[in-house]
Amino acid sequence: MKRQKNGAADAEAICEAVQRPHMRFVAVKSEEQQASAMVFRTRDLLVRQRTQTINAIRGHMAEYGWVAPQGPSWAAKLADLIRDENGSSLPRAARDMLRVMVSLVTGGAQGLGRMIAQGLLSAGASIAITSRKEEVCRQAAAELAEFGECLPLAADLSSQSAATELAQRYLEAFGTCDILVNNAGKTWGGPIKSFPDKAWTSDPLEVLGSAVNFERFRALLVKGLGCNDGAKGGRPRFDPVSMFKVLVVQAQQNLSDARLEFMIRYRLSWMRFFGFDLGGTMPDESTIRHYRNRLTESGTLEALMQAF
Repeated sequence: MKRQKNGAADAEAICEAVQRPHMRFVAVKSEEQQASAMVFRTRDLLVRQRTQTINAIRGHMAEYGWVAPQGPSWAAKLADLIRDENGSSLPRAARDMLRVMVSLVTGGAQGLGRMIAQGLLSAGASIAITSRKEEVCRQAAAELAEFGECLPLAADLSSQSAATELAQRYLEAFGTCDILVNNAGKTWGGPIKSFPDKAWTSDPLEVLGSAVNFERFRALLVKGLGCNDGAKGGRPRFDPVSMFKVLVVQAQQNLSDARLEFMIRYRLSWMRFFGFDLGGTMPDESTIRHYRNRLTESGTLEALMQAF
């Protein structure tokens, strides 16, 4: 054991270690891996900033006698008090500083737009969502209402006049717009042949989902996993079709279990493809490994891949 840790001693130890026959080396990170790490750090920063903001609002409101429990779900109730100019005892200056952001999410009734809407509601914002079908819009708003104030505004935004009308309806309801998320899809003012190829979807998961009917594998998956109805209790199982999608993508892209867990948790397009909800329970690397081992031991995985 050598003492006096310094640069020279460290360099000597490194030179000795690299000559060991069983030494394991870490590969240099690619630019894509560095970018993925940046996504994780950025998300962690935003989550901490959201928590700081909510706690600051709770603290300021408590000074005026309005006390709310911890958690983002209570931020919406504080937002109602801040906007209530008649019933709230807040001074005007304090109300202007504490006003929680309101936002409009077009195409927010389903898919990625709905995930964004739910995230904004969880952060304490008040939102309005749009959809071409009024019934779909109302149903989505009713389901999102558990996370905060959500106003359904059915609208077909294929024309300028419809967009102007939507803006007027929104301003009548909220009076201001702090965030605008345009998720209403694409429109094209010329012949379909003039639409550029690069503008079409290039997401390989969307292509895979449209080309393969994964539900046809459900019976084989249930048999191989020995799924039950959960009557014996315990943690609810993940949907077997969703987990089969996970294993297919892992095989296609040659991902480790840890890397696959990261991609599922921090990429909305992956959540949408696998059928997981933003903020809900998602499989970790141990769960992925468990499902793969179960299917392999029963001989089901080989049969599934051949059928796939």
